[in-house]
Amino acid sequence: MQAYSDNLEFEMAAKTRDRINAIKRLTEKQKVVFSGDETKDVFSLARREDEICFNVLRFTEGRMTGSANFFTELDESLENTRSEILERFYSTHTDIPKLVVLDGECENSGLLAQWLSDLRGTKVEILVPKRGRQLEVVSMSKNNAYEALAQKRSRSKADSAV
Repeated sequence: MQAYSDNLEFEMAAKTRDRINAIKRLTEKQKVVFSGDETKDVFSLARREDEICFNVLRFTEGRMTGSANFFTELDESLENTRSEILERFYSTHTDIPKLVVLDGECENSGLLAQWLSDLRGTKVEILVPKRGRQLEVVSMSKNNAYEALAQKRSRSKADSAV
């Protein structure tokens, strides 16, 4: 950044400064997310009309070990759609955590928790946080879902323009 400034390349210096600040913000957010020692999956959704993107963040011993997006359409209700995506997800993933954190209620959450507990062999809790650290992680997951939905829509528009 200083070299660009010394060479009077102020636009490049500003771009470099902005990149450095973006990296600093990213690492600050990661410090919040990675604190703690829980193993959990965090699900949230983004919705635009009838199109929905689910984001799942997977944590093992407090460290994020994976992230994925799933696209679907609205079923009968958001609660039903959440239940269906959880059933599909855990039908193909055998590493079920003790804690599943959601951004909203799901249909038949008691039955779903029992099913997950049976698959895991120990109790699984389904939590919809109202405040605190869990809600911060849900917000991060929700932001990821909205970003993935926006990217999908922009790709669709670009494909249809070609």
